[in-house]
Amino acid sequence: MEDGQKNQEMTTSNKIQAFILMPGYMMIVSFVLYYLLTFSFIKAEGIIAIISFPLVFCWIYVPLFREYQFKEMYYKDGDMPIKVKIQKNKQAITEYSIIAVFTTGFALLCHI
Repeated sequence: MEDGQKNQEMTTSNKIQAFILMPGYMMIVSFVLYYLLTFSFIKAEGIIAIISFPLVFCWIYVPLFREYQFKEMYYKDGDMPIKVKIQKNKQAITEYSIIAVFTTGFALLCHI
């Protein structure tokens, strides 16, 4: 990254996308799968896992350990509309979906 991009601040819409919409997407996917697989018998332990894992993943893991991907999506491509950003970063969205499936699996383990 260039020096100008290192000092660049995230816009409010990018902060919403990174820290609210992406965890929300993961929570919705996990909850729907959990709900369907448990035949609508929901336990609090499963819900806690569904809420906490996406937040930890999106708020801590991605900014620290996937720094290049994070900067690519929210700094370099920050001015793109969300639809174009999703089309360009399909691999990252697929990774978020896979983590959501693993979150559902852990919630099911807590369900037993």
